[in-house]
Amino acid sequence: TDDATNKLQVNGTIKASGGTLTGALSGTSATFTNSLHLDRTGLTAATPLRFTTAGSNDWFVGQSPLGTSTSDLFFYSYGTSSSVFTLSKSTGAATFSSSVTTGASLTVNGSAYIGSDAFTYANGGIFFNGNASYTSGIFQNAAGLQLQSGGSQRLSITSSGNVGIGTTAPYSTLHVNKGNTSATFVTVGNNNGGTLLGVQGGGSGLISTYSNADLIFGKNYNSSFAETMRITSGGELLWNLTTATGAGLNSGGITFRNNSGKYIQISSGVTTDAGLVYFYKSDGAGSVTNTGSITTSGNSTLYNTTSDYRLKQDFKPYIGLDIINKIKTYDYEWKSDKTRSFGVIAHELQEVLPFAVFGVKDGEQLQQVDYSKIVPVAIKAIQETDSKVVQLEKKIVILEAEIQTLKNK
Repeated sequence: TDDATNKLQVNGTIKASGGTLTGALSGTSATFTNSLHLDRTGLTAATPLRFTTAGSNDWFVGQSPLGTSTSDLFFYSYGTSSSVFTLSKSTGAATFSSSVTTGASLTVNGSAYIGSDAFTYANGGIFFNGNASYTSGIFQNAAGLQLQSGGSQRLSITSSGNVGIGTTAPYSTLHVNKGNTSATFVTVGNNNGGTLLGVQGGGSGLISTYSNADLIFGKNYNSSFAETMRITSGGELLWNLTTATGAGLNSGGITFRNNSGKYIQISSGVTTDAGLVYFYKSDGAGSVTNTGSITTSGNSTLYNTTSDYRLKQDFKPYIGLDIINKIKTYDYEWKSDKTRSFGVIAHELQEVLPFAVFGVKDGEQLQQVDYSKIVPVAIKAIQETDSKVVQLEKKIVILEAEIQTLKNK
C-alpha cells in the first residue's frame, strides 16, 4: 500500500503458516479490520508475536514460553524463559508472575491466587501459597466472608454483621468457639496482666484475671469511671467498696469475706440511722410487700418484722397462759459440740404455734424455729399473770385487814 499513515492496511485476514511474517509489520504500525491469524501447526518452538523498539526486541506474545509447546497464551519479556502473564486455554485463568497494579478497581470472577500452585474455590477468593499448597486465604460462601488458615476456616463475618471465630454460624455479635470440649478463652491484657473471658472444658462460664490481681466492675469508663464491684485476689467480694477494712467502709457497701472472721460486712456510709437490708414477698400479681428489715439505731442493730395495722384484720382475744403452758421446753445437749442450751423441739412447738416453725418433721430440710413468734404469747401470759397477781394482792390486803380486826377483838 502507498498509504502514508499505515505501512500495512489489510481488509480481510492475513494467515501466516510455518514461518515468520516480516516486512511491513516491522514498521511503526499496522491496521487490520478483521483478524491476524498466526498458525503454528507442526511447530514445537515458540512462535511469538514480537514487539521491538529501535530494532531491539522488548516483548513477546505467543502460545508457549520459550522452550515449551503448550497451548496457553503467554506474555514475556525478551531474554527470559518465564512468562510474566499467562492465559490458560482450559480454564481461562490469568496468572501474573509479579504484582499487579491497577489505576481503578480490579474485578475477579472466580478466585485470585497469590503463589504458583493450582487451587480452585468455586465462590471466589484470595488465596496465599504456602509450602506448595493454598492453605490460607479470604473468600466468600453462603455463610458470608471467611478467613482461612492452615486449611481450615478460622473467622467468619455473616451478612448480618456477626463475627465468628472458630465457627461459621455465629449467633451473636462476637462468637468464639474452639470446636471441641477443651477450655476456650478470649484474653484482653497488657504487659502488667490481663482478663480472660471464656468457658471451661466442662461447659462452665469463666471470668478470670491472668495474674494474681483484683477483678473490677464499673461503669462510664469512657467519661468518668466509677467502680461498682470488686473481687479481690484473695476472693473477697466488695460492692461499692474498694477495700474491706478501716476507712474503706466509710463509703458504704457490702463485703463478703473468706477470712478474718468477718464474713459479711454491711456499711450504710451515712452518719444517720439507716436501713441495711430489706426483705420482700411477692403476691403473685405483680406487687410486693416489705416483710422485714435490718436497720441501725444509734449504736444498735434492729431486726424488724413488718407489723403494720394496714396489713391486719379480724382481731381476736386469746388466753396466753393456756398457750404458754402447752409449750414444752428442755435443757438439752447439742450433738455437734456437746454444749448445753435451753429451748424447744421444733415439731412439738409446731403443734402449738405453727407459724413459729419452718419445715416439717423428718423432712429433707431440718426444721427451724423463730423464737420471736413466742414473744407476743409470752407477753400476753405475763399480762394475764400480772392481772391475777394484782387480784390476789387485793384479796391479801382484805384478808390481812380481816385478820387484824379479829386480833383486835
